[in-house]
Amino acid sequence: MRLDLLPQPEAGLPLIKLLRERWPKLKILATCRRKEAQGGFAGSIEEQERILAKAAANGAQLLDL
Repeated sequence: MRLDLLPQPEAGLPLIKLLRERWPKLKILATCRRKEAQGGFAGSIEEQERILAKAAANGAQLLDL
C-alpha cells in the first residue's frame, strides 16, 4: 500500500486494519517512500519510520523502507 501517495499518509492506516480484519490471510506491504527515493512523502526519516511502525501495528506484515 503506497501510503506516500495519499495527501495524509496516516489516513491509510485504518484501511490496512480493515483489510486484515476482513481477510486475515491477506499479505499487505506498506510503503511511505520519501521524495528522495522517488516517492511522494516530504516528511523526515523519523516521521516515515513512525508511519511505517503504525502500519505494522495495524496489520501490515511487510514494510518497504
